Amino acid sequence: MKIFLFVAVILVAGCSRNSTEPSKKSAEDESEYNRLVWEKYNEPLVLLAIKYDIDTSIVRPVFTEYLKKQDPYSYYVLTYYTVGNDTAALHAPRESVYKTVHRISNEYSIDVKVLSSFLFDLRTYNLLNEIDDTSSDILDKHYEEKH
Repeated sequence: MKIFLFVAVILVAGCSRNSTEPSKKSAEDESEYNRLVWEKYNEPLVLLAIKYDIDTSIVRPVFTEYLKKQDPYSYYVLTYYTVGNDTAALHAPRESVYKTVHRISNEYSIDVKVLSSFLFDLRTYNLLNEIDDTSSDILDKHYEEKH
């Protein structure tokens, strides 16, 4: 039975890959997906990087590293098409916020107070954005019920 399952998994994995090179369509899908999921973060990331004098080239990796330990679902969604997408992050034990911030601070050479303020502002923006999305959904539903 175990051999049958192993062969079935290998067969399915082999059939799901038509070629070793990604198709042009999948590259376009990946690009479009990345554009859509990062769209709401691009501007705040740059503005907060300027505010806290953080190199703009590292704000996205810093943010994704933070999410990996503190909000694994958001991390998975934002990095779905990335080469290093770590699905294990969804099930990995979480670090304390304190430990995560200090680890990232050391890794990227950002003052811990600056980094914590940057992440706090970004999380606040994210929560406000979620509230806005929820209220828009409620208003849309209310409008549909009336008409």
